[in-house]
Amino acid sequence: MRSYSVDVSSVEVVPVEVTTSGDPTAGAVEFGVVAAGASSNPTAWVAGSWAAWDATTRKVTASTPTLPATGTGLPLAVGRYVLHARWTVGGEAQVVKQVGVLVVSP
Repeated sequence: MRSYSVDVSSVEVVPVEVTTSGDPTAGAVEFGVVAAGASSNPTAWVAGSWAAWDATTRKVTASTPTLPATGTGLPLAVGRYVLHARWTVGGEAQVVKQVGVLVVSP
């Protein structure tokens, strides 16, 4: 799993590459975080955005909402988090996937 590092006072968008069975870009992508070491999925989700789907590689880049500073889409304190994304492809069941480790530093 890829690791992303951000400064707590910054305002950033993190691009995350996902592999999926079909083109998910007609639907929404959302992001959530849990503290590293937690065994649960996030309970709060925030909308992100999709880039173009590549049918050959079956990959697409999704961008998080702005993070981690206060007032951003996904405000976070200093710490280590597991970043999750969720989406639906067509009428299939919703996919929830761990897409990276996010380290927020002082």
